[in-house]
Amino acid sequence: LALENILLAEKHLPETEESMAAYVYLNKADIYCHLGRLDEAEEIFDMAEREHHLKEEIPYDYMTCSVSLFYRRKDMEKYRNYVGEVINNLSNMDAAEYIDACRTVSECALDLGDYETVELFVSKMNSYMEKHPNENKVGLIFEQLKYEYAKKIGNEHLALKALEEKEKYYLRSISITEEKRVISMDEYLKT
Repeated sequence: LALENILLAEKHLPETEESMAAYVYLNKADIYCHLGRLDEAEEIFDMAEREHHLKEEIPYDYMTCSVSLFYRRKDMEKYRNYVGEVINNLSNMDAAEYIDACRTVSECALDLGDYETVELFVSKMNSYMEKHPNENKVGLIFEQLKYEYAKKIGNEHLALKALEEKEKYYLRSISITEEKRVISMDEYLKT
C-alpha cells in the first residue's frame, strides 16, 4: 500500500515543487528497502542523492534512511558512519525526525546484538523525554522501543518498567483527548 501511494505521488511530481522530489524518492527508496528490494532501493537512493540533493534538502531523513539501507545491505562501514552522523545530529532534529532516527538505529542495533548502541539511544531517549515530558506520543514510542530492548536482553525489570511508563503515557493521552472532547462539547453547546 505504501509503495502504491508513493508511486502515485511520483506520477504527480511534475505538478509539484521540485523540493518534494527529495521526499518522494527518499520514501520510495525506504519502502523498497523495507520490502527487501535492496538493489532498487539503492539505485533510487543514489539517483535521488545525485539529482535531488537529499543531503541538503532533508539531511536527517537522509541519515536515517542511510542507516536502514546500509544495514540491510550488510555494508557495516557505511552503516556505522551513518549511525555516528545520527548520534551527532540528534539534538538538531525535530520530534518526528528524532523518533524515526531512534527507532531505526535501535532496531538495527538490536538485530545486530549491538547493545551498547541501543543503550546509548535509550539514554538519549530518556534525556529527550526529561526535556519534553508532555510529548505523550513520543513517550509511547520510546517506551515500546525500551520494552523491545528489555525483552531481547531478558531484563524483566526493565521490561516491566517500560510497560509501566508506556501505560502512564497512554493514560495521559487518553486524559488529554477527553479534556479536548469536553472543551469541544462546551463550545458546541455554547454555539
